[in-house]
Amino acid sequence: MSITDGYKQQIANCRARIITLRTQIQKIKEEKKRRMEALSKAVKTASTPMSKESYRKSKVMEAANYDKRIEAVKRNIESIKSTIEQYKKKL
Repeated sequence: MSITDGYKQQIANCRARIITLRTQIQKIKEEKKRRMEALSKAVKTASTPMSKESYRKSKVMEAANYDKRIEAVKRNIESIKSTIEQYKKKL
């Protein structure tokens, strides 16, 4: 196996990781959607104004947490893309 083949294999591995990470983003988005729907229903069915406010705050905080998770995965993808570019320069 030559050095070039090694770099090509590394690039292929990086691309496979990117595909996995994109799938992970989709799963996080689906999870976020389900959770936001559940919290919306909880707000609508809450019996007291305090509980409604509590659910609203939870919804905002959880949405921000999901967004942070998605952004972290996107940063990871960008890092892998830059690694691929470095491998391509070595070819």
